[in-house]
Amino acid sequence: GHKGRGHVAGDVLRAKCAILGGVLGGGKGNGSGFLGGHKGSKTGCARYVSYRNGGGLLASIRFLAQGILGAAGNAKSLLLNLSKGDLSGSINDTLNVIVVISKAAAGIINALISGAGDLIGNICLVISKLLYCRRQSPIYLGHLSGGPPSVCLSTFGKQYGLKPYKGSLDNVDDLIDFYGVRDAVSQLNVFINKYSNGKGLDSVDVSIRVVLQAWLKVASILDNSDKNKWSKDTVIEIMNQIITTIGGIGNNYKRGLGSEVVDDLLRLVSISFGKYGYKNVIQYGPIIKKKISVCRPLPWNGALDINNDATIDTDSNNTGNTNTDNNNTNDNTDVNNQHNKNQDNNNQNNNNQDNNNKNQDNNNDQ
Repeated sequence: GHKGRGHVAGDVLRAKCAILGGVLGGGKGNGSGFLGGHKGSKTGCARYVSYRNGGGLLASIRFLAQGILGAAGNAKSLLLNLSKGDLSGSINDTLNVIVVISKAAAGIINALISGAGDLIGNICLVISKLLYCRRQSPIYLGHLSGGPPSVCLSTFGKQYGLKPYKGSLDNVDDLIDFYGVRDAVSQLNVFINKYSNGKGLDSVDVSIRVVLQAWLKVASILDNSDKNKWSKDTVIEIMNQIITTIGGIGNNYKRGLGSEVVDDLLRLVSISFGKYGYKNVIQYGPIIKKKISVCRPLPWNGALDINNDATIDTDSNNTGNTNTDNNNTNDNTDVNNQHNKNQDNNNQNNNNQDNNNKNQDNNNDQ
């Protein structure tokens, strides 16, 4: 049934004190800022709250990080540091988030298919540089008033365990060869065939298949499309595929977490890219959630601690639930209000229009 915003219990991510209390209970976030945080309960146990109830924009990413083990390399620290950061809602912030979650996903994938994750991390970095940093790209962002995104800098990547590229970003072939992502689809299929003993992607566990299929689509865009004709639709397609991978992995850790991850990341993208004329990405939430709904608890060869005591209330599982997405539609406005109180009247008008549009979408879905 439909859940109102006041139904806190359905949106609380819980963790027993022995497992997560010391980590989650010590934060300073109170839900009032852009990222916000978690709240300690009266008993001293951690109560992990979703963004919709003041838990912070990347609450789901922080929760996922708690379940990542050492087999995933630095994935845990990457996500923890990301979720503790001070995000302003800028395009630069969002691009950094996309690169970091891709690198974290790469670490988890590496635990099961050694080398595949490294390739995936490089694919994300190269495609980001080609999209936003190359002057011939239709999506070039070097002209932003605050300067080019940090992903365009020659020093970028080192802090995430990626090689920094100091060559010309206009030299497509050199960039692709530097990161070893030429014929990315073929390279990724080599890893898949080796892992599946030659049986191919269709033979592997469905959870793994969803994640790898998404990366194959990103690799295909890098391999086959005319990079001078990339568009805003290309950006959204790539981001949706990357969000699919981390959402699927979220469900691999705890059922229902994937939907929370999808909501949080789409909300962030809508905030930062919406002001530049990108379509409302919130509409893709039900599509992505349906795709990852088949992803079940899976340890990824010791990368995820699926047997710990962390739990998510069962009625928070909003997989494919357009009613929940209806609640989320306004969150873009909610966050902007935190930064710009002068826009209250305009935001209210936008809220009303968004609700009308979303209700229509909801009726169509039904």
